[in-house]
Amino acid sequence: MERLLFVAASILSWECSCALAFRGPASTRLPSSLARRLGTRWHGPATTRLAAFLSRRDVVSCLVGSSIAVGTAAPVQADDGDLTSQLFNPDGSLKDSASIVTEAQTRTVTSTWDVSDDLLINADGTNVQTPSGTSVEWSYKVPEKWSAGTGGGDLYLDRSEGINAKACDGILVYQAPGTAKANLLSKASTIGVPQALSMAQAIPGLDKADLISGRTRKNADGLQFYEFDLGRAPKTCEDSAENLGLGFCPFDSLFLISATVLDDKLYVLVVQSDRGEWKRASSDLKRVRSSFAVGRAA
Repeated sequence: MERLLFVAASILSWECSCALAFRGPASTRLPSSLARRLGTRWHGPATTRLAAFLSRRDVVSCLVGSSIAVGTAAPVQADDGDLTSQLFNPDGSLKDSASIVTEAQTRTVTSTWDVSDDLLINADGTNVQTPSGTSVEWSYKVPEKWSAGTGGGDLYLDRSEGINAKACDGILVYQAPGTAKANLLSKASTIGVPQALSMAQAIPGLDKADLISGRTRKNADGLQFYEFDLGRAPKTCEDSAENLGLGFCPFDSLFLISATVLDDKLYVLVVQSDRGEWKRASSDLKRVRSSFAVGRAA
């Protein structure tokens, strides 16, 4: 532990002092036991001295911000088969649940809103105190194998043979209140994704989530979407092999975000899952996120 503390402090001080600017191969010099914990929350007296130099939020945010800036992913090493290695690829991105991705049959969830300065919310396909409109249309696709929750049944139950388990906690679409500038999303990893996306108003408690990774994509119309992976960990957790016995709490909730700005309005999709759902359905969850579309209604 003393060696880990010394190496961590030395690397951080040498690489970027207070800025924590990890770039390129330098970050591969982190001890694997430290690097694989970058995605977990710091807690407990055993980490007090290490917490004096860095917090998980500082390191993860720095890694993601640097990787977006230079176009490369921040490496995270994991070699012991713990929860972190199960959830994350070596480059720090979230793993798919299966190595072979197959095209799934889907059904489309869509709604149309009027332009408004108010917060507009749709939860799991139902507008929440939000009137329908005729100006802006958004949509996303969910796997046909997921139950639709009709007739009082379970929602998002994966009915595939041998699974028959819930695949997702919830899917939320919202329009942030007020107006948004086109460059807002490019600054999100710097100013904080929950803050930039006004997430606290739509999902209370998500303002404390940690940024894991980020990327961009464009739809057929050239509209740019920013995608972010967020994780939220409990404040306390049991002493187990998953947290190395040091009080590091693994994420218990994961949030896949897709956001875009259209006509000075910010539209956001949030796909939420717990650890078990992520392990079973990460490929499907990512496809839901990447299917998010926003446009002017015809």
